[in-house]
Amino acid sequence: MQSFEIDTDDPKFLKWKKRQYKIAKSTNAKTKSGDFTYMFTPNGIGYSIIVKCNLTDQTIDMTDFSTW
Repeated sequence: MQSFEIDTDDPKFLKWKKRQYKIAKSTNAKTKSGDFTYMFTPNGIGYSIIVKCNLTDQTIDMTDFSTW
Protein backbone atom coordinates (compact mmCIF):
# COMPACT_ATOMS: atom_id res chain seq x y z
CA MET A 1 0.00 0.00 0.00
CA GLN A 2 1.29 3.46 -0.95
CA SER A 3 1.52 6.10 1.76
CA PHE A 4 1.44 9.85 1.14
CA GLU A 5 2.78 12.67 3.26
CA ILE A 6 2.58 16.44 3.31
CA ASP A 7 4.66 18.83 5.38
CA THR A 8 2.00 20.92 7.12
CA ASP A 9 4.77 22.91 8.85
CA ASP A 10 6.06 24.19 5.50
CA PRO A 11 6.13 28.02 5.67
CA LYS A 12 4.63 28.22 2.16
CA PHE A 13 1.64 26.13 3.27
CA LEU A 14 1.20 27.94 6.60
CA LYS A 15 1.17 31.34 4.89
CA TRP A 16 -1.37 30.14 2.31
CA LYS A 17 -3.55 28.51 4.98
CA LYS A 18 -3.59 31.69 7.08
CA ARG A 19 -4.58 33.70 4.01
CA GLN A 20 -7.44 31.30 3.22
CA TYR A 21 -8.89 31.67 6.73
CA LYS A 22 -8.60 35.46 6.43
CA ILE A 23 -10.45 35.43 3.08
CA ALA A 24 -13.10 33.04 4.44
CA LYS A 25 -13.66 35.18 7.52
CA SER A 26 -14.09 38.34 5.43
CA THR A 27 -16.69 36.61 3.23
CA ASN A 28 -18.38 34.63 6.03
CA ALA A 29 -17.70 31.41 4.12
CA LYS A 30 -18.69 28.21 5.90
CA THR A 31 -18.38 24.55 4.99
CA LYS A 32 -19.59 21.31 6.53
CA SER A 33 -17.16 19.07 4.65
CA GLY A 34 -13.92 20.14 6.30
CA ASP A 35 -11.74 23.11 5.58
CA PHE A 36 -9.23 21.45 3.26
CA THR A 37 -9.10 18.62 0.74
CA TYR A 38 -5.70 16.99 0.20
CA MET A 39 -5.32 15.43 -3.26
CA PHE A 40 -2.45 13.03 -3.96
CA THR A 41 -1.98 11.97 -7.58
CA PRO A 42 0.59 9.22 -8.18
CA ASN A 43 2.46 9.12 -11.48
CA GLY A 44 5.45 7.19 -12.81
CA ILE A 45 8.13 9.10 -10.88
CA GLY A 46 6.42 10.33 -7.71
CA TYR A 47 3.16 11.99 -6.81
CA SER A 48 1.72 15.47 -6.97
CA ILE A 49 0.06 17.10 -3.99
CA ILE A 50 -2.67 19.69 -4.40
CA VAL A 51 -4.44 21.18 -1.39
CA LYS A 52 -7.84 22.78 -1.95
CA CYS A 53 -9.46 25.15 0.53
CA ASN A 54 -13.15 24.23 0.72
CA LEU A 55 -13.92 27.68 2.14
CA THR A 56 -12.50 29.71 -0.77
CA ASP A 57 -12.14 27.10 -3.57
CA GLN A 58 -8.48 28.11 -4.00
CA THR A 59 -5.70 25.57 -4.40
CA ILE A 60 -1.98 25.35 -3.72
CA ASP A 61 0.50 22.95 -5.31
CA MET A 62 2.57 21.37 -2.54
CA THR A 63 4.37 18.84 -4.76
CA ASP A 64 7.92 18.14 -3.56
CA PHE A 65 9.80 17.79 -6.84
CA SER A 66 13.03 17.05 -4.98
CA THR A 67 11.69 13.55 -4.29
CA TRP A 68 11.24 12.79 -7.99
